Amino acid sequence: MLSNPFHEKNIEIKNIEIMVHNHAGKMLMNTQSDQALIELDLSEIKAGLYFISVKSESRKITEKIIIQ
Repeated sequence: MLSNPFHEKNIEIKNIEIMVHNHAGKMLMNTQSDQALIELDLSEIKAGLYFISVKSESRKITEKIIIQ
C-alpha cells in the first residue's frame, strides 16, 4: 500500500507493470519488467495528483497518489 501524501521518488514492487497517468488520463509512464524488482523514478513528474496502476498476472489496482 502506498501512503499519501506521496514523498518517495522511488517505488519498489515485484514482477509487475506500472502505469502513471495524470488527472486527464494521459499516460506519463509505463514500466514493465520480468526482474524481481522495479525502481520507479518519479523525480521528473511535477507535484500534483496522479493515478498509479499496478498490474500483475492476476489483478490490477489503481490508486491516487499525491506527489509533493
